[in-house]
Amino acid sequence: MRLPKLQLHLTTCIVLMFVAGGLLWMNLTPTHAAKPYFSYEISYGWPLAVRSGWIDRGMRYPDSWTREELFEMAKIASLTLTETDDGMTVFESDTTKAELVYDNPVDRKSKLHIRHITEMFNKPSNILWNILTAFAILTTAAFACEWLFRRRSKEQRKQPR
Repeated sequence: MRLPKLQLHLTTCIVLMFVAGGLLWMNLTPTHAAKPYFSYEISYGWPLAVRSGWIDRGMRYPDSWTREELFEMAKIASLTLTETDDGMTVFESDTTKAELVYDNPVDRKSKLHIRHITEMFNKPSNILWNILTAFAILTTAAFACEWLFRRRSKEQRKQPR
């Protein structure tokens, strides 16, 4: 006995395209949760966070440094500095990044202070669960659409013309 090949209606494929777009939007749009002290948590992924961390707005860091002091500290701590138009970006590790800005962006001799610190963590084990959830949602939507179309076509065949 030969099994029938899988066939989907065009409308089912269009519905699946919109459902897949919604799933992509939910997975790629960051979710923010406000925390005390001018910081908030951020996460990517649905239903489980694949990449999450926190961003601190730098309000609790009153210290400021000159450009030379910052380069000297970076040498001692073996940090990577990248100079931008309005300040510097300090990479401490793969997960942590601090951005500093000049008090006076025109004057490179002015002091630098922390604009914000970002710390992100990857959770690769959650990717599998997110993929399985998306597959289950897409399969359910496909079966629901096809069931409706087949039910409607059976009702139309039963009606006398």
